[in-house]
Amino acid sequence: MDVSSFDKKIISFSLYNPSSLSGKIYKKLLNIFPYPQVSKEESPLIKKLNNCFQVQLSSSIYLSTDNHTVVLQLQFKEKIFGYLKIANSEIGNKNINIELDGLQKFSKLNSLYVPKIIYKSVYNDNNYFICTDLGGEHSILDYKTLKHLTSLIFKSSKVEHALNRHPRIINLIKLSRQNGLASFETNVFSSINDKKLKYKEVLEHGDFTPWNVRLHNNKLALFDFEQFCGFGIEGFDIIKYYYSYYAHVKKYNPKTVLKKLSNILSRKEKNILILFFYKELMTAKHHELDCSLIETYIDLIS
Repeated sequence: MDVSSFDKKIISFSLYNPSSLSGKIYKKLLNIFPYPQVSKEESPLIKKLNNCFQVQLSSSIYLSTDNHTVVLQLQFKEKIFGYLKIANSEIGNKNINIELDGLQKFSKLNSLYVPKIIYKSVYNDNNYFICTDLGGEHSILDYKTLKHLTSLIFKSSKVEHALNRHPRIINLIKLSRQNGLASFETNVFSSINDKKLKYKEVLEHGDFTPWNVRLHNNKLALFDFEQFCGFGIEGFDIIKYYYSYYAHVKKYNPKTVLKKLSNILSRKEKNILILFFYKELMTAKHHELDCSLIETYIDLIS
């Protein structure tokens, strides 16, 4: 398949949530047909890769992440060779660069697993890379376990900031101005209970959802780093994990989600809940996604 004609040729399965009905059906299909073929046609990109690696690759199901990047599973001799992620727009090109940066920085930590980059290049002005398969199993981790495992990742992070001086929050303020949300600073900081609490500056995965997190050999295994931030704030990833679980796996309504979060999160995490949802709003705007649900959460907290 030619990358330049994705929208006409892609057969796409939405694996946004592996716990969803579509995710479960997909898993059952894989058990029956381990490597379903989308097309036997060898595209120019696949030919290029075959020449590069001196192998005969085949490709199966395309996994759509959003409208800007596409993931393709590659096989060699009926085994997974790797996953190819390629941009489909200029936003996608930026996201690929962000993901490569996140993979590189997180790979330096010994307390978790991330995919290894096999190859990276450009095809038809679209950035792409190939990474290894990632072991581990999807499961919903309890708060105590997840908190312990993430603390191992960030134990070397020593730098702390007050919220109004934290680079992550300063960046959110900048993004809010660019998106015409002039009231962000006033509304947000008036909603924060304890402005004196300090927060570590950490590597932030950004899309730390149950379907992007696995447990492997008692360590976290992470993938999909398109929302990575190298100057992140502690707490955002934990909030993202349980927000995603309650809102998208359990499918609770916003009021119930907020109640569940209030019951499980720490004092420091609850203190930045409004900031988290503004972060989600900026992310949705960047990816050109519907913002109405996130705006509902912001209204409820405010």
